[in-house]
Amino acid sequence: MTLFTMSGVFMSYIKILFSFTILFLFISIFCCGYTQNGKFETLEKAYWKAAVPLNENHFKNHQELKNININVEHIGNMLEPRSYMQAVKLKNGNILILGGIKHEDISPPNKYHMIGIKFKNTVLKSAEIYDVKANKNIKVSDMKHSECVALYVNDDGNVILLSKNKPCQLFNVKNNTFTEIYPGIKDLPENPYIITESKEEILILSKEMNQIIKMNIKTGEYSLLYKGENNFVASIPINKNIILCAGKIEKANNNKTNNNIYLYDITKNKFTKIGLFNDNNYNYNILKINEEKFLRVSVGKPIYNYIFTIKNNHIRSDLLNINSNISNIYKLSDNLFYLHPLIIFEDTNNYIDMRLDKNRKYYYLFSLTGFGKSKIELDNSAILFMGGNVTPNISSSNKIYKLSIVEN
Repeated sequence: MTLFTMSGVFMSYIKILFSFTILFLFISIFCCGYTQNGKFETLEKAYWKAAVPLNENHFKNHQELKNININVEHIGNMLEPRSYMQAVKLKNGNILILGGIKHEDISPPNKYHMIGIKFKNTVLKSAEIYDVKANKNIKVSDMKHSECVALYVNDDGNVILLSKNKPCQLFNVKNNTFTEIYPGIKDLPENPYIITESKEEILILSKEMNQIIKMNIKTGEYSLLYKGENNFVASIPINKNIILCAGKIEKANNNKTNNNIYLYDITKNKFTKIGLFNDNNYNYNILKINEEKFLRVSVGKPIYNYIFTIKNNHIRSDLLNINSNISNIYKLSDNLFYLHPLIIFEDTNNYIDMRLDKNRKYYYLFSLTGFGKSKIELDNSAILFMGGNVTPNISSSNKIYKLSIVEN
């Protein structure tokens, strides 16, 4: 056998070995049913060991995380499939689920999944309560109308549904009914932050931090507490008095954006610059870990994810090696946080959920494909995922999943 023949055989052997290695890794990662027949499938149940991180060296110094498992289980179904619905945890621990859109695929999906599909979209007025302890859903009366911009749980346990163009509503937890209480709030921003000012008053803040509304929740009367000339790329309340703002968009300067970081004091109506992000990406969001630690996560590309700490008006930041867009963060324990991905179709990495520990290491966990879900944090280190659109045909789902920590 010539040298060239032996070399060819050796290379063929290497190629076969490499192919089997890739196949083994693929099966190991997706063995829980991530794909089936070329379609993305939502996991009915997944049980993943935390001892398989992306960085194998990590557990040499952090053995305690080896004893943690993440359990994802399909625990029940809503009474009606929903996407983009509102959900809020009541004072008794149960979950009020209301409204949303019901997407129905009225044509059989083809092999390209997203091409040529016809949809029927129904705006929902229906509502239901998920009883956490009994693990069942209870039908309640329909809303008076479907518009609901934000929810607020009052001191008495009742829920106020804030609207802009239609009357605001009140959900009575004793008789499970909705009533209209006062006219809509014309200046109400989309997806606002709500801060409790007192038993009768709340503050409603726009995420662009260009306005703050002070509202009496009993009468519906409100006043514009602050109206700014400039918008911000991202903001988040640190506490009831201080708002973190970043990425100032200056309207008077042709909407020029800077990456300065500010603290806004509501009581003093004053912005204080404390630092800046050293990059030119202005497409991001800020998520709160606690009153000192935050995540700056990219929305789209390029992706620059930071974890930063604010103490005594000084800021310290570190780049996170996470090449995915993150939409939200949920606390699982004191040092463990669940990061939920922002779905972007051309980047399949965003179909993988991750978690972040106290040392900024992250791990692939499991697949909950789709979007438009509602997520609620429970009191026992668990998160509920409800409804949403499920790939490949983007029909609304009625499934409820529970993500929780299980220690060995």
